[in-house]
Amino acid sequence: MIESRVVEQTMDQFNSNPLMVLKLSADGKTILDANQAACDFYGYSLFQFKDMPLEQLQLKDELHAAVDSQYQIHRMASGKLQQVWIQKLALPDSMEDLTLCLIQSFPNDNKIATAMLESRSLYRSLVNSLPICVYRIDLKGRLTFVNKELQKLMQLEKDDLLGKTAYDFYPQELACKYRRDDARVVSSGIMFREIEENINPSTGEESYVEVIKVPVWDKQGSVIGLQGAFWDVSNRIKYEQQLKQAAAVFTHAKEAVLIVNQYGRISDTNNAFTNITGYRREQVLNRFPRHIIHSDHLRDQYREITNHVRKKGFWHGELELVHRESLDIISVQCSVSSVEEDASELQSYVILLTDISKQKRYQKQLEHIALYDPLTKLPNRLLLSQKLREAMEQAEQTQNRIAVLYIDLDGFKEVNDRHGHQVGDRLLIDIANNMTSILDERDTVARLGGDEFVVVVPCFDERSNQEQYLKSLLSAISQPVHSSAGVIEVSGSLGMTFYPQAEQVGADHLIRQADVAMYQAKVQGKNRYAVFDVRKEKLQKTSQQTLAQLKVALEQEQLLMYYQPKVNMVSGEVIGVESLLRWQHPSLGLLTPESFLPAALENSTIVDIDHWVVETVIAQAEKWRQQGLEFQLSINLSVRTLEVPDFSLWLGTLLKRYPKVKPSNIILEVLESSAVEDVDQISLVIRATKQLGVTFSLDDFGMGYSTLNLLKKLPADELKIDRSFVRDMLNDEDDLAIIKGILGLAAAFNKKVIAEGVESEEHGLALLEVGCQQAQGFVIAKPMAADELLHWVRGWTPFTSWKKQPALS
Repeated sequence: MIESRVVEQTMDQFNSNPLMVLKLSADGKTILDANQAACDFYGYSLFQFKDMPLEQLQLKDELHAAVDSQYQIHRMASGKLQQVWIQKLALPDSMEDLTLCLIQSFPNDNKIATAMLESRSLYRSLVNSLPICVYRIDLKGRLTFVNKELQKLMQLEKDDLLGKTAYDFYPQELACKYRRDDARVVSSGIMFREIEENINPSTGEESYVEVIKVPVWDKQGSVIGLQGAFWDVSNRIKYEQQLKQAAAVFTHAKEAVLIVNQYGRISDTNNAFTNITGYRREQVLNRFPRHIIHSDHLRDQYREITNHVRKKGFWHGELELVHRESLDIISVQCSVSSVEEDASELQSYVILLTDISKQKRYQKQLEHIALYDPLTKLPNRLLLSQKLREAMEQAEQTQNRIAVLYIDLDGFKEVNDRHGHQVGDRLLIDIANNMTSILDERDTVARLGGDEFVVVVPCFDERSNQEQYLKSLLSAISQPVHSSAGVIEVSGSLGMTFYPQAEQVGADHLIRQADVAMYQAKVQGKNRYAVFDVRKEKLQKTSQQTLAQLKVALEQEQLLMYYQPKVNMVSGEVIGVESLLRWQHPSLGLLTPESFLPAALENSTIVDIDHWVVETVIAQAEKWRQQGLEFQLSINLSVRTLEVPDFSLWLGTLLKRYPKVKPSNIILEVLESSAVEDVDQISLVIRATKQLGVTFSLDDFGMGYSTLNLLKKLPADELKIDRSFVRDMLNDEDDLAIIKGILGLAAAFNKKVIAEGVESEEHGLALLEVGCQQAQGFVIAKPMAADELLHWVRGWTPFTSWKKQPALS
């Protein structure tokens, strides 16, 4: 490329040079400018010279037929003919896309010589100042002139270059190519110009150069050689290739491309834009892009995009366009990028549009498949969860309850089994349509699968007749359906729960609650509805939590044994102790069995607890015996533990580990209320266990609707009068009568009797008066730890009134 300082120097020479100088177009055919010397010589004004064809000055005759000859005859403005010598110098396109033409007239021989010398001097000055390589060769290809730039390129002095040919510097093939070009110029007398590959002889570096070769004539018009010039255009070729590639990408890209100028108007589009939007290029040029956007909030959306691009330089998102011909809505992925010049001044925007309409339609199909039941077209479980969560959020804000209904068809399995799945599917579709037809537009009915449906009813409290609403739903389900198999009728069982609740619950939990209530409706007779009992669920939840904590308590030794003495109120003898389970809860403190054992009774955890209790008590009995205490130990057992097939074997193995403990001192207490549920089974277990030498006691006797048959079948050795009868016997004659009855039964069946719950001296006297001497209760001793029992035994003495009470047979 020609540097600006060289251009300025050339322009200065052009304006001030005494020689005539014309500026010609790059092809050398049109005059673009003339200096003052040229205007004076030809007699034309500068205005007349502008855009004048050069051949208008040239006289064409046989002698000077070649207008590109250096010696020509020119016609002046006055019509006078004048012989001139011209020298054309083509400049690179990158400068001003022009050719300099130096002109000298020849009035006489001396002046011709002088002019030629001056023109040669000017010529050499010019070509040596240009950043392009200029040379001359004779007809044999030998260099006769080289300028400074060529010497610099070849890294050789002028003397080392002159007389050499292309074969001295270039590879054979390339040198031959250059000579063929030279021959063509010589033979045709026409300028040669092309862009070709070149190899720098000094560095071996490959490049692209633009080459111009023109013939050199003598005075007689014969070609005596040629003059050439070339310059590096590698960067330009690379840039042009990039432009071609960019143009090809722009034209053939599948994405629609819009170029928007700095004023926000469309300046260009590609073919894909027409294919995608239906707009031809000429229909959108100079229009704003917003005219093709489809949006209910066009102005706000367009302003948002524009502001984002101005701040960030880009925007990416989805838009909807209107197809010009079909008027269809087209979904596109849109990217907007700003293009800035080096001075960071905004030049234009590039907008890329990718048609994603098919993907959107496919996505909607997938969403429909993912969210709707393919058979009934109702929402499926996934969409139901979304709708239910939305309704729950609304209910929390408005405090207006929503109802969740779980419906299961009654008798649907029989329809499928009898008539086949095709009839069953048709039945499900009709029932779904029937339910949808009577529901409010706010309601959501979904199919979970099979013959199970869920209905979400927002603002249930606002319904004028809630019960009628539920009955209408059940009626819609039970409508007769006509099918190929005849008229089919089924009914539905409906479970219902509400939200919000006192405790936080999730959507899935609500559905489970309604499912539980639905089963209650089935149990109650089907074709009806039932409401979920939240209070009962809370109790079950608490029980489950307690059970989990109990398992941890067993592992971490949080369970303790307390002992309450049993005495003869007349003699004062300590006849035994009852072992009572306690739980040293880490946060709730000491708990009694009533607060945690009901949870354990529901599964096998109670068996693990009972085994721990029995082993702990027997181990404690051995310690007491070593301390001089020996009495009976009562151990409470659940019926679930006794039902374990190998209980007797397990107990026998345990007793062998503690040989100092007499089996006869072990009394296993069973609640009479639980024993009566399966008298025969309990009787067998007790009989098998008694063979080990242990005895049994019926605890809380009188609370399980005792019968003579029970006393006959159960081989228990002792009856314990429940504390509730003892507590009120002083004021309630019925309780006193029951106690007397129990004593009579015990005597008749030869059973021992002990009363529990003796809380005062008066209670003891009353029991003694009816013939019951063995008792336990707070007035005697409260439950205590094992270490405290020895101290208590040594200090225990009965009330004086009890000692004076005569014994009854």
